[in-house]
Amino acid sequence: MDASIFLQGGGEMGALTRAYDWNKHPLGTPDTWPQSLLTTVSIILNSRFPMFLWWGPDHYQFYNDAYRPSLGTNGKHPFALGQKGAECWPEIWAIIHPLMEQVLAGGESTWQEDSLIPIYRNGQLEDVYWTFSYSAVRGDTGHIAGVLVVCSETTRNVQSFQQLQLSEQRYLSLLQQNASYAQRLELALQAAHLGSFEFNLQTGEVICNEQCRIHLGLPPAAKYYQSEMADILDQADREEKKAAWQKAVREKDIYSAEYQVKQADGSIRYVIASGNTMCDEAGQPAKMVGVTIDITEQKLFTRRLSTLVSERTAELQRSNDDLLQFAHITSHDLKEPVRKVKVWSSRLQQDTASILSEKGTFYLGKVQHATDRIQLMIDGILAYSSASSSEQVITDVDLNLVIQQVRDDMEILIQDKQATIHVSHLPRIQGAAILLYQVFYNLIYNSLKFAKKDTPVVISIEAKEQTEQDKKWLSITVTDNGIGFEPEYNSKIFVAFARLNSKDAYEGTGLGLALCKRVIRRHGGTITAAGKPGMGAAFHLLLPVTQENNKLQHL
Repeated sequence: MDASIFLQGGGEMGALTRAYDWNKHPLGTPDTWPQSLLTTVSIILNSRFPMFLWWGPDHYQFYNDAYRPSLGTNGKHPFALGQKGAECWPEIWAIIHPLMEQVLAGGESTWQEDSLIPIYRNGQLEDVYWTFSYSAVRGDTGHIAGVLVVCSETTRNVQSFQQLQLSEQRYLSLLQQNASYAQRLELALQAAHLGSFEFNLQTGEVICNEQCRIHLGLPPAAKYYQSEMADILDQADREEKKAAWQKAVREKDIYSAEYQVKQADGSIRYVIASGNTMCDEAGQPAKMVGVTIDITEQKLFTRRLSTLVSERTAELQRSNDDLLQFAHITSHDLKEPVRKVKVWSSRLQQDTASILSEKGTFYLGKVQHATDRIQLMIDGILAYSSASSSEQVITDVDLNLVIQQVRDDMEILIQDKQATIHVSHLPRIQGAAILLYQVFYNLIYNSLKFAKKDTPVVISIEAKEQTEQDKKWLSITVTDNGIGFEPEYNSKIFVAFARLNSKDAYEGTGLGLALCKRVIRRHGGTITAAGKPGMGAAFHLLLPVTQENNKLQHL
């Protein structure tokens, strides 16, 4: 078996696969690989659609140039090639491994749409969203030997929608008007199962499985002929496709193309067909074996989403401009009364120093301290709301001091709730102090606000350092014994203006946790939540220990 034929082409990943030292790998050299692995790898490398393969019990990995950009820089590429899945993806193995096991156990394909699966890339842990399908790949003996991932990264699309949600409430009403449209899109996005075909190059006969027949809009039949299929497939770039087909057959190479397929009802579906030229015993091209992938839903979704985002971008910009102007005006209006409170309280302290009681002096000091904090918070909110907030000065921040400031500012509320706050020693990190204060203020305030009735509040803040991809991270967990929330809200809880309880029961704007997420992401980290009704809530923060270039990240 000439394995080199199957590993031809494939761009950068094809070259890396051929140059890989397989002698030292458990899979052995390509000439010892099973035919099913060679064929699958050949199709993946030469496809222009993002694909990824896990093979064997240890889930050894292969991927193509189209998938390569999703790995970013300073991350897993090129070490992911040939690596065990568990070693490559420790940060998400608990998420993806059950999906793989489901496919390996029964062969049923899976489908996930816009799923949040953070991965380490570009020197940091990033929130990455994916739309993907896991399909079984059978070995030469018919057993399930691998899992093929056909995927598309939708991070930009999802972030565009998230940016829209960060606008004020009047903009949310526009999104609500489009709810029915979003539901139609969700119904349209169904799993694109793989079809398979075998094309006899000598007779022109084509044998398709049921899924391939559906993809190509063919009537039920045992076999088809090339002349029958020509009238169904689109005319676009026909000569170019014909030349590519002939070249693949002549050079015993891979053929891959995207087709528009006319359906019986006159509709058009978009299908990617990729096939590998197989030779007879004399070394002459005998047949082409390959797969088809229906990408119609992805095409339509991308087009509609692009239109929707374009229509909303102008409105978002106007809304953000209004918010920025509002922040400046509000800051200016608030500064003056706060300044007067500070001035008159200082004069009161001076004029009554000799007659003011010890308690009176203590209370007046509290007033002045609170005034200083309000003034600092106004400045911070103004800077955070403006376009230049990402350029805030990065300093060495003592998180222990930040927590203590929060406790001092919430002293009365903590006493009212009979709260106990346990804090492990927190390290110093590089960041914007006022923004990190806002994060812990909101998290602790939430724990106090959503406390159980007649139950003293217990809040725990624990931290530990961990190293991943030669970079140090600080993991902080904030837990409480409050009312908790349903697990289905683990992600929704961070959406701007989202409320899990009625306004009458709990006051608030619904912006606190959205602000926390935005600040943590500006610091290059992530924040996730986990809750159970009646069992409390837990918030997990992951922050880089140092900030590169002394500047916060843009969102």
